[in-house]
Order: sequence, then C-alpha cells, then structure tokens
Amino acid sequence: MLDIDIFTVKKTGKTRKSKAKPTSEIQERLNRKASEKKLRRTLHLNFRAGHDWELHLTFSSEFLPKSDDDHKREIQNFMRRVKRLYKKHGEEKTLKYIIVLGGRDGMSRRHAHITITGTDKFGRSDLEALWKLGTANADRLQDRDDRMFSPLSHYVGGTKQFIRSDDVRGKKSWWGSRNLEKPKADQRTGHLSQRAVRELIFTDELDCEAVEKIYPGYRVVEYEVTEPDIFGQIYINVLMKRRRNDRR
Repeated sequence: MLDIDIFTVKKTGKTRKSKAKPTSEIQERLNRKASEKKLRRTLHLNFRAGHDWELHLTFSSEFLPKSDDDHKREIQNFMRRVKRLYKKHGEEKTLKYIIVLGGRDGMSRRHAHITITGTDKFGRSDLEALWKLGTANADRLQDRDDRMFSPLSHYVGGTKQFIRSDDVRGKKSWWGSRNLEKPKADQRTGHLSQRAVRELIFTDELDCEAVEKIYPGYRVVEYEVTEPDIFGQIYINVLMKRRRNDRR
C-alpha cells in the first residue's frame, strides 16, 4: 500500500537556501492526514480481513455517559470483561485491539468502535453478550470493493472526530493494546512542478493514469482533492495498492 501526499508549496524567500513550505491551512490538513494515516496503518499492520472482528457499541438512554471520562471508563470496564473471555479460552496472548470513541463532539450520540483479534474458540455473539449498556454488533472485517479494508473507514466514512488521535480538548479519542505492532515511517520526498501538480487534476477529479505512471506497479484505489486555498495551493491525498500481477 502507498499513501501519498501531493501538494503545491509557497516559497518563503528568494535565496537559494530558502525552503518552500506549505501554508498553515495546507499544514493543518497534512497534520490531520498524518493522524489518520497512523490509525489506518496500525489497523492494516495488526488486523486481517476475513479473520478479525469489528465491534460497534452504543449506549441506551439510561446508561448514556454524561462526560468523556465516563464514556472512556465504561469502555475500559467492558474491555476487562473481554480480556477475561479471551483468557478463559487461552487466547489472551493473541488478543490485540484498537478502540475508537465516537460522539465526543456533541454532534452524535456517544458510542464506540473496537477492532479486535478474531478467534475460533468462541463466537462473535459471545463478545456481544458482554456489553450490557446498549446494543452491540460484531462483524468480520472485510476488504470491500478491493479497497483498503480499514475497519473504521467503512463505517464512519472519514469523519474527522473518529480519526484524530487527540480531540480538541487534548484527550485521547482512540487507543490500542500494548502489543500492537507500530508502523514504521517510510518517508520519501519527491518534487513535481506546480504545473505538473495542477495537470493531475481535471474538474476536481484526479488523473489516475498520470499518477499510476509516476508510481508504476501500483493503482489508485482512493483519493481526495482539496480545493486551492487563498494562495492557490492544492492538496491531494492518494491511496494506492500494488497490482496483483506486479509483486516486485
């Protein structure tokens, strides 16, 4: 998988040593994307479609948490029961999970999404039965439409509140088990002229064939094009997947 940022930049000076930097608006988007990528890459590295599970928890009105701390505490209590279930079946060492808290911005009802290691020692219904404060729905992870199977992206569709590692008050909105493998940073910086970047876009659509020529052996599966800011800067994020017949 390739996760690529393409953006135009504004030069900060006229000397040869001066560096080109993105505007604050572009930088904010890059920071948001960096946080999103951290979660997405961690999910890809630790969980498999067709094997592991995604669990969605909601609260009934009588148990709806009144604060962020109460919200997190209830989910932590649930995870203690989950760990006991895995331990009972001898699966405690294989257990991995990532928890995402939703609804903390006040725009939706509080809930939680949990991506967790699947097992054949017990069923998803056993996991659902441990949740006593509302509804629980566990599904097997799927790689839908040959896209990146990021468990959260299929459900929340990129809503920012779910993919930020910290919310506006600086409290963690997602976290994971300590045994998660951490993605290694692999940063490669290339240079395209502003004209070349603009030629990749036609009526707000990305020229996927042109991008695939820049990255041979990969094909575009998802992309996001952001309109130019007041300085005319453009931001493009592209997800690419290696072609099945090209495994070099």
